[in-house]
Amino acid sequence: ANLLKNRYNIDYNIVGLDGHVVMQAKIKDKYYLSDPNMGLAFNFSIDEYYNNNNNILKIENAYKNIGRPDLITSYDLKGNRKFENTGPEYKILTIKIKLTEYPLCSLPFE
Repeated sequence: ANLLKNRYNIDYNIVGLDGHVVMQAKIKDKYYLSDPNMGLAFNFSIDEYYNNNNNILKIENAYKNIGRPDLITSYDLKGNRKFENTGPEYKILTIKIKLTEYPLCSLPFE
């Protein structure tokens, strides 16, 4: 997901569901919910999902159609979290290695 921000300047959030993770991306002032692992995308945000029967039905139908109705309930559980500032932070590390010679094997010489 960091690729979206770094390369394409698309804002996004990782959404932690109960045992499952989805993401939402903001494109031209509109959020889109996506489940890349399942190949699903929706034209609403996680916030627009809650308390909207049409969006709830879209989620239910999509997961049923791919044979994963077990993931539907993860959207409704309390404790789901939306993360900002996700992705790897990297630093350049310098590592000093001390080389010591050790024989890999010993061969008998006659």
